[in-house]
Amino acid sequence: MRIMGAVLLAFGAGLLGRYWVSRLRAREEYLAGVLRLISRIQTELEYSSPPIDNLLESLYTAENTFEFLADCRASLRKNLPFPKAWEIAVRGKTSALSKKDRENLIAFGHGIGTTDIAGQSRQCGLYVRIFTAAHSDAVQERQKHAAYIPRLTFLLGICGGLLIL
Repeated sequence: MRIMGAVLLAFGAGLLGRYWVSRLRAREEYLAGVLRLISRIQTELEYSSPPIDNLLESLYTAENTFEFLADCRASLRKNLPFPKAWEIAVRGKTSALSKKDRENLIAFGHGIGTTDIAGQSRQCGLYVRIFTAAHSDAVQERQKHAAYIPRLTFLLGICGGLLIL
């Protein structure tokens, strides 16, 4: 029975390491999606300058991978102001992002629709740079940790298993 517990502990710890790396990969992929989303918003604003409702509708149909866009649309239909609807949606549906990434995305939403088209375009450019840097950091972090975290957690699991025996 102890041997089985030791083996399960080792494999469980190894799986925990793989889960950790998968979370790092999920953040990296989510940030890449956010970059595409902001670029699309910038393009839409520059070329067609739609009202916020229409912009969100076109974003939802094009980028339906983001659950927070659906929540934001639903909140807007309940007559919630756009910045508040965006904030509530981002806080609720972006678990793959870090707290800093989430706060940056919320700040981005607070600036949409508040200035003229040129100002909003500059804001989109600013947040593209911010999220590009965050994406680069996420890639580096995943590459750094993906090599040793699963092995380390498996080794720690083996050590824990030996203590059980």
